[in-house]
Amino acid sequence: MRNGINESQVYPYNDKRINCRKKSFSRWKNLKGQLRIDQNVINLILALNIGPVSVVQYASKEFKFYTDGIYKGEGCEFGWVPNHSAMVYGYNLEAEEPYFFFKNGWGDAWGDFGYYKMKIGDLRQNNYGLCLIANTVYNTIPLIN
Repeated sequence: MRNGINESQVYPYNDKRINCRKKSFSRWKNLKGQLRIDQNVINLILALNIGPVSVVQYASKEFKFYTDGIYKGEGCEFGWVPNHSAMVYGYNLEAEEPYFFFKNGWGDAWGDFGYYKMKIGDLRQNNYGLCLIANTVYNTIPLIN
């Protein structure tokens, strides 16, 4: 809240455990809070009309080797322990298989230049999404003045 949100060019991904930088050079400094989203796919879609949403998910072995196309949740059906966070920034409901757009934090060499698409699945109020991305207390939207 105090330091704002940095763009990836200013604060690039680092796969080592280090302390967060104290200073921020962000142009997004006017944060006034965050909005918590109720846990289901419909509310996640509605929230995306306000802005990007941070989520946690289970990153399966299959997910780690994603390169392009629409990820369909392979490997998530065997249980769920959150081990990965990402940012959902959009959706496509018009596609034959509707999907979410994600920005990953693993750098440009992973996935589709650091991005991925994930199938939405059933558009029902009680659906938590593939890999349970909509079933977490961490789904938040930063509110910017």
